[in-house]
Amino acid sequence: MSEVSVQSEVERVIEGAADALSDDIVARLGSTMGEGLMLLDQVSRSNLDKAIPVINQLAESGDLERGANLLRVLGAAGDALGDDIVGRLGSVLNELLCLADRIARNENLNKLLDFLEQDDVIETLDTLCKVTTEMKNAPPVDAPPATLMGLINTMKDPEVQQSLLLLSRFGAAFKNS
Repeated sequence: MSEVSVQSEVERVIEGAADALSDDIVARLGSTMGEGLMLLDQVSRSNLDKAIPVINQLAESGDLERGANLLRVLGAAGDALGDDIVGRLGSVLNELLCLADRIARNENLNKLLDFLEQDDVIETLDTLCKVTTEMKNAPPVDAPPATLMGLINTMKDPEVQQSLLLLSRFGAAFKNS
């Protein structure tokens, strides 16, 4: 291409651009430039340059996305809380407070809690739990024959006698109370 043809092409492009720049386009371009400069001024004043590294670190670790997801969940929960649900939650909270008040005023429950805090009661309950677990895991015991002699032999066992004595005392104490 010759130098004259390149120059004429450039002149035509410049003339086309000048024709396309109407007053409306120039006004919109000026308005956009002005808004861009205002935004740049706000960024400069707000010290956004200090926040960008923190935002970048949050984005790289995924915390920014998790935070955005959490905000979406909170927004959805806020949208879901209608007057009916808030009323029902208030009713449930009121009932729970009434129940807590009744529990706090119940003298028998306080006595039971005091009883359960005693060391010997705790040890007895702990032993009972251990024995129950051992009994569940133990293999079945060969029972003596279901005869009168089998019963007499079973009654001679000192552990059986001690257990029967304990049950007898428990029954007597329970009957007297």
